[in-house]
Amino acid sequence: MKLQGNQPGVTRKKTILGGRPAINGTRIAVDDVAAYIANGRSIRDIKDAYPSLTNEQIVAALQYLNGANSREIQKLKTTAA
Repeated sequence: MKLQGNQPGVTRKKTILGGRPAINGTRIAVDDVAAYIANGRSIRDIKDAYPSLTNEQIVAALQYLNGANSREIQKLKTTAA
């Protein structure tokens, strides 16, 4: 999986998770969120596993990974509510 460049909502620093992309303000790796999606899990499942994450943070992680277009992201936001 190729990781995208800079994305608002995602941090990539050596001092945080050894440089793995992480959701801003957390120590939750973007690829951990991706693993849920890759295994057919829902955004609700991600929120159950990581209750501190907001929908916006989850969407930022997915945008970082997938370079998703705004229609796909809007659909995710709508179904996550």
